Amino acid sequence: MQRLRLFFAAWGHYVLALMCVAAILLSALWTRDEQRLQGMEAPAHADQAQRLSQVTPSPAPVDMQRPVEGKTVRPFSEGVVYFEKMCCYGLHPSTDVQVQEGEKVLAAFDGKVTCEGERLCLSDGDFTLWYEGIRPAFSGPRQVKKGMQVGVATGGVAWEGEGILCLTLYRQGEEENIEAFWE
Repeated sequence: MQRLRLFFAAWGHYVLALMCVAAILLSALWTRDEQRLQGMEAPAHADQAQRLSQVTPSPAPVDMQRPVEGKTVRPFSEGVVYFEKMCCYGLHPSTDVQVQEGEKVLAAFDGKVTCEGERLCLSDGDFTLWYEGIRPAFSGPRQVKKGMQVGVATGGVAWEGEGILCLTLYRQGEEENIEAFWE
């Protein structure tokens, strides 16, 4: 203990100065990464806007509904978002809805269901909806009607967190914001 006190008495101000320099360098690196990520978003939005202006939207399915009652906790995004659970940035072309483990999950529209572990795919030809964080109610492909129970919520999605049902909607292969189609 005495040696430690002598060390800090002689070298303490150097250690403190070194810690300040390290903090400044880390802050500069963090800011540079934030600016780089913000720079990445602008071209992505411009490209998406141009793509959308060239597409004639097809009509939404008449009978699309919310698969669960929970509120949206992470909305669809065409840009980069921060995932707290994984401590990283990434794209999020999905909608995360709050659920309780064991909660019933319903078909959003009429279509064919296929299952892959804790993922479920509902498709009607034009639209494909992926549910993640679900335990399917049955195995194998099956035709379902809007409002029919297709599974129960598992209580979370590995990379997104607890209490989440992740919904990713595609229309003819392009990601869509599912909330724009809910009744």
